[in-house]
Amino acid sequence: MHYFQGYDGMERLQRAITKSRIHRDKGGVIHPDRRVRASEEAWATLAPFAPDPRHLARMRLATRPGSSDQSEVDMLRTRLLRLMSEKQWRRVLITSPRAGCGATTVTANLALALQRQIDLRCLVMDLDLQRAELGRVLGLRPTHGVADLLCGRVDHATQIRRAGGNLAVSASRAPVSDPGYVLQSEQAAHQIDTVQRALEPDIILFDCAPHFLGDEVIAASRFADCAVIVGAAGETSVAELDRVESDLAQYIAVAGIVLTKCRF
Repeated sequence: MHYFQGYDGMERLQRAITKSRIHRDKGGVIHPDRRVRASEEAWATLAPFAPDPRHLARMRLATRPGSSDQSEVDMLRTRLLRLMSEKQWRRVLITSPRAGCGATTVTANLALALQRQIDLRCLVMDLDLQRAELGRVLGLRPTHGVADLLCGRVDHATQIRRAGGNLAVSASRAPVSDPGYVLQSEQAAHQIDTVQRALEPDIILFDCAPHFLGDEVIAASRFADCAVIVGAAGETSVAELDRVESDLAQYIAVAGIVLTKCRF
């Protein structure tokens, strides 16, 4: 995989992490010890989930320590985190022009790479409600889907699962017939904000539908601070990437482009 380039003049990541841990989203300050206790309790309520390494390998996820694939994913993680530190972003939308570019694989790989960053907490959420791919890739079939959470039918403690101590996964169970309607609702925005306040993750990844599939990406863009666009070498045209970037730039900052399936 080829990744977007690094950036100069970045703040130290640890400074941003510390700041995020002592400030609430609306600017209120709480005592760090009190924040940690509340957060620990919320994470402890999530049912544990242990991904099967053999399944992850079949899904072509970079799980072998020291491999070139894992090193490339770790490089993407670090570059993204440094950019987010500079911009004070916390939520990332990941999409592609069309299906088959590998956006869900990139999202899952990033989530697992962030899990290896033990001083960070990450929440990954499947907002591709029509295809429900994230759970399949990670080997997770939840009792309730993301749409149940976004519509307020269940709470986050019931729907979200915890992989290890610092990765939370909100996976879809089955395709939703009208995902755009769900994502545009004020209830969905409220539920995502509620989850963020309860779990206080350092970063949230949203696995989104392909951009040209419908209106879901535009609807979901209001939940995120920035977007990453995934293209497939030899399949995605430059014109398609330019159009996605131009469309998304009207609503959200574009952090960069990831190229998958590159032979060189």
